[in-house]
Amino acid sequence: MPWTTPISVRRKSAIEPPRPDLRLAAIDVGLNSLHMIVAQIGVDGAVTTLWRAKEMVGLGRMSFPSRRLSREAMDQAILALRRFQQEAYTRHCEKIVAVATSAVREASNGGDFILRARRELGINIRVVSARDEARLIYLGVRHAADLA
Repeated sequence: MPWTTPISVRRKSAIEPPRPDLRLAAIDVGLNSLHMIVAQIGVDGAVTTLWRAKEMVGLGRMSFPSRRLSREAMDQAILALRRFQQEAYTRHCEKIVAVATSAVREASNGGDFILRARRELGINIRVVSARDEARLIYLGVRHAADLA
């Protein structure tokens, strides 16, 4: 009988240890302003807002009706994102999540702005559809206010 090496099988525990809290920075790149919140997500899934900021950059105001983001608007938005990124690091955020709405979604050069944020800052901005934008607004309001 040839020698065989025993195979060890690691079984998952029936009770998984709770995952640690997560500190998250969420950035909304909107039509007129950029918003950021820093939130603590607890082991139980509870969300606690720790800090928030808003910077008026006017991506939409400076770029429409031409449907192009102006260089000046993009520069201001990149500067705001850089400040937000620094605040996220200062507040020990483990992750930065950024979403862009109509101004970037509808601009013919919105992709240029997304690439610039990734290249210059390492921030990956996800462009959301109009439907997802409405859903996220609803969820934000539902979290912030008692709708009962």
